[in-house]
This record gives sequence, C-alpha cells and structure tokens, in this order.
Amino acid sequence: ITIDSMMPDSKIRWERYADGNGVIDKFSKEDWHKIASDIDSEEELRELLEEFPHKIQAFVLYENGTNEAIGFIYLLKERRNYKTLSYHGGGWKRSIKFTYLYLRGTILMIEHILSQGYKVQTYCSIENSKAYKFMQSLGFVKYSITESSIRQWINTKRLRNSLIYKKIFLQKS
Repeated sequence: ITIDSMMPDSKIRWERYADGNGVIDKFSKEDWHKIASDIDSEEELRELLEEFPHKIQAFVLYENGTNEAIGFIYLLKERRNYKTLSYHGGGWKRSIKFTYLYLRGTILMIEHILSQGYKVQTYCSIENSKAYKFMQSLGFVKYSITESSIRQWINTKRLRNSLIYKKIFLQKS
C-alpha cells in the first residue's frame, strides 16, 4: 500500500511506521495484545515488519494540528492469490475528539485501500466488543464467528453509506 497517493486531510495524516515511533508503550499491555497478541516489544514489531515487508505494513496516525502520534494500524495481506488486506489497530488517546479522529483516519485509510483494488476485512477477539462495534459503525459486516473471533468485511458502498461516513465527510463544517 502506498499512502503517498492518499488524499490530504486537514485534521489527520497517516505515515509509515518507522522503528522508534514507540507505539507499543503508548498502549496498556492488555490493549496492545488486543491488536497484536504475539508481539511484546517494539523490537519484535520491527523485526516482524522487516522479515515480512511484502505481507505486513504498519502506519501511525498523526493529528495535524499538534503533529502528535495518536494511533497505529497494521495491514496484513491475507491471501497470496487474492488482494485481501486485514486491518488491525487502535489508538491510545481517550476522548470524543480522538474517537472522531480515529474514525476519520480509519475511513480515509480503508477508502484508500479499497480504491487500490484491495478487499478489506478485519477480525477481533469475541471479547473485544469495542473493536467490533467501532468497525460495525463504519459499515463492516460480520461474515464468520468462531469460539474465539469475529470476522468482518467492508466495501466502498457500505463504507460510504454508513452514518459515521456521512456525518464526517458529507456534512458542511
């Protein structure tokens, strides 16, 4: 995924994760393990990204006004023969303002991924109702439930028809 061609946004921006961003320590250990349960340190994350650059890409979300890092995602290529990316991430700031910025950033990234011809899905632990509801509010639809996880997918039509998308991008500021 190249983010250079992503539409500029006045409030937030995505930048490729670089060693030294220090994202893991910004989350509680419990919250981080909801995003990446098998990674415990920045060094492990860096090594994973270096070992599988064709399969995993990571990005940091910044608030433009303050240039402060506020969130993190990684995209996992799901199938070798299909253009399917799995979206995972979160933010460490807690307020209505930051929830709005996370929604905005997620919408922009997902819309960008879809525009490049990829299919987008996500999955989370069945206990992670917060992640499930967040993605559902953007138009994600569950397609599989196991004892441990919920899998969801989205397309451009569903994303643009979500109430959140319409509130953020179709109302006059």
